[in-house]
Amino acid sequence: MFYYYKNKYIEQGELYCVYQSDHKLTDEEIEAIHNGQPELLNEITIYEGEQPFNGYPIKEKETIRPATEKELVELGLITLKEGEILEGDNIKYIPQPSYQYKWNGSSWIIDETKLEDGQIIENGEIKTTTPSPEMLVPKWNKDLKVWEDVATNLDVVKAQYNEYEGMDTPSTIQEMRLQDEALANEYLNMMIELRSLIYTLSASESGSKGYGMLNIPKPSALLKEFKNKFDKIR
Repeated sequence: MFYYYKNKYIEQGELYCVYQSDHKLTDEEIEAIHNGQPELLNEITIYEGEQPFNGYPIKEKETIRPATEKELVELGLITLKEGEILEGDNIKYIPQPSYQYKWNGSSWIIDETKLEDGQIIENGEIKTTTPSPEMLVPKWNKDLKVWEDVATNLDVVKAQYNEYEGMDTPSTIQEMRLQDEALANEYLNMMIELRSLIYTLSASESGSKGYGMLNIPKPSALLKEFKNKFDKIR
């Protein structure tokens, strides 16, 4: 089929079909339709297809064609969305790597406000760091981008108490006595002192830091060795 559209409407991005025919009309036939006005031949453009033209019309030489996605963007008829760029005449979608990325108009970049604890940006990628296993109460410092141990005096004392509490049974203490009476006494005295510190700190300065200055009983090498053996059979 041949479809005949008026040029002035095509220029406005619209379509106005004045007539259609199953064969291409001659100039004489067109003049006859237009009551013998040959100048009207310059006011129409012919489109050939099985169906009427569909899309935004772009006049090209003696016919019309659908506008490309690039042309539609340049004409302001469509707007690129997040993740979309022009590649040649077409729109290409770039998937978002994760929710932690934001669109800057041409590519996805890391959104620093969505970084989680322990995450830093390294060479344009998100890298996750973990706190040292020696930290009792690790906390992420967002400004310095480092892990910090914010354990209080109470946290430190409780940690040591919990570490040795499993041995506080009659049979284990008796085993210590059989090995060395002094070892059992050291253990009992340490646990009593640790409990006393927990009571005191809980009632006063449980939130205080600076546990390096706190006088916490330290287990001897012999007590540590006994505990290691105890842990292996537990």
